[in-house]
Amino acid sequence: MIGYVPDWARLHEVWTDPAKRGPFLEALEAASVHIEVLAEVLAQPRADQFDLLAHIAFGKPIHTRDERADAFVNYEQRFLEQHDPKAREVILALLDKYRLGGVSEMASPDVFRLSPFREMGQAPGIIQRFGGAEPLRSALGEMQRRLYRKETS
Repeated sequence: MIGYVPDWARLHEVWTDPAKRGPFLEALEAASVHIEVLAEVLAQPRADQFDLLAHIAFGKPIHTRDERADAFVNYEQRFLEQHDPKAREVILALLDKYRLGGVSEMASPDVFRLSPFREMGQAPGIIQRFGGAEPLRSALGEMQRRLYRKETS
């Protein structure tokens, strides 16, 4: 892992960019680094994957997904208020999915097939709430970056 992300700043950069995070996770799996196993070994089942990696590689503190989600709600009120109430409802529901399954669960397009998104019209209904696919994509990317703000890492 150190060869791919030689320091914490690079890990943070890779993790907060969904386009880089996917290949990074695939590289870890190919190297037999399974984050779920690390969580079990460290007795941290609610820990965020990023925090587990940062802890093991760089001695950073471990944060739970609940801590990160709570910090997002507390520190990102302006971001939330920038969005229409219906879009905000989606963002908060995505945070709940993150609490349960981590950023991979939240970032997967399949999440929109699950409740409560199914009741919101699945992906087409979610896109409509954001005023288009690009504003939705932008909000999801920004949400992921803000979830891993450096002050809470």
